[in-house]
This record gives sequence, C-alpha cells and structure tokens, in this order.
Amino acid sequence: MTAFVLGSARCGSTLVSRIIRMHPELLSLSEVFSTAGPHAFPQGRISAARFWRGLSRPTRLGAAMGNPARAPDEFLYGAQSDCRFDPHFCPPILSVALPHLSDRPDALFHWLGQVALQAPRQDAGAHYRHLFGALAQRMGRRVWVERSGGSVVAAATLQEMFPQARFVWLTRGGADTVLSMRDYPAARMAVWMWKRL
Repeated sequence: MTAFVLGSARCGSTLVSRIIRMHPELLSLSEVFSTAGPHAFPQGRISAARFWRGLSRPTRLGAAMGNPARAPDEFLYGAQSDCRFDPHFCPPILSVALPHLSDRPDALFHWLGQVALQAPRQDAGAHYRHLFGALAQRMGRRVWVERSGGSVVAAATLQEMFPQARFVWLTRGGADTVLSMRDYPAARMAVWMWKRL
C-alpha cells in the first residue's frame, strides 16, 4: 500500500512524519521528492540509470538547501561518523530520507542504488513503487508513506502517477503558516526561487 502526506510548507507535516515513523508497519519517507527537485518526476518511460541519477546525484540547489550550517533539523546527513559524501554536497535521497531510517545511511544508499538499477525501463511511478516497495520490505514495513514539504503543488502529478495511493492533506491556518514561514530559511529560499524561475 502507498500513501502520501500533502501540505504547504510549515503546515506540520514534519511532525506527522515523525509520528508515522513510530508505527511498526509504516515506512516514513521524508522529503524524497522535494530534495530531488526538478528531477523528481521525469516524464515518459525512462531507464533505471536515469531514474536513479535524479535521486543520487548531488545538485547545487540541494547544497544550498541542505547546507548543515543553516539547514532545517531534518537534514541529518553528516551527523554520523565516516560519511562517504560531503554533507554540503550529498545525494538528494541521502540528505534527509535515509538518515531517518538507518544509523548507517551510506550502506542503505549503496543497497538502494543496486535495487534501483535492477528495474526495467518504465515510468517514474513504477520506478518509485519498485524502489520504495523493496525498501519497505527490507525494513519490515507493510506500507510506505512519502511526505515532502510543500508537496500539495504536486498533488495532480502524484495522483496520476499513483492512482491506487491514499492521500492525506494537512492544512494549517493561513496567518500561523505565514508567521512560521517568515523565519524559516527554506521557505525564504523557495520564495526567492519562485520569483526568479
């Protein structure tokens, strides 16, 4: 089974991810789509190598968002010893999602890459189902739940890619959301990008 938690930035979805992570049957995947950025939803049938590149190749945008000196608390990569990658410039899926699942995120990343590259040429939704399904099985979980901040803008895309999935939409009062965004560096960067791109 597949589920998504959708919401605007600063709506409380990070807290929901933490709660989901405590459930023994649920695999909580945080910020997979948001850290992949423009590579999250490639169109058409793509090779496994192209799909995995979108999750595993560091980007300058990711380095700006995930810089440990000013990144949100959920960017955990670099807190472990013997990190294979520079925490300032690490693969998107490694910056947030995997360190929440294992105290050895590099090993999990290596295994995940092997799994991803075994998939046939197919659409991105099928690649994600293959990858996250294998990860859920490895972690002994029955259901995987992806949650990315600000993901409500991708709701139509996700519904098309995952027609059998369940969706939860979190909302928060507008004034509280704006006040929370005001002092949140990632939200300020998102506004800056929106104005320029």
